[in-house]
Amino acid sequence: MIKAQHKGFLIFAAPEELADGGKWSVRVLIQRNLNTASVSKQKYFRSKNTCDSREEAEAHSIFYALRVIDGKIPGQNTNSLFSVI
Repeated sequence: MIKAQHKGFLIFAAPEELADGGKWSVRVLIQRNLNTASVSKQKYFRSKNTCDSREEAEAHSIFYALRVIDGKIPGQNTNSLFSVI
């Protein structure tokens, strides 16, 4: 699993092989620690794009996460990862 950090978030590439075979989803898990190392929130984000290999999908997933965190994907944001509840 490829992982990265950006602006206080941990990013984990989590592509899935699609049922139609040979294609991979662009999917990522973004996690944020809240005040202590023992409390964190996380959320999966998915793009409509697909890739021909797992490696390609992992790279695109990380890039997609950076854009989500930076607020550059309409309708996708990390706001829910800031609440304590």
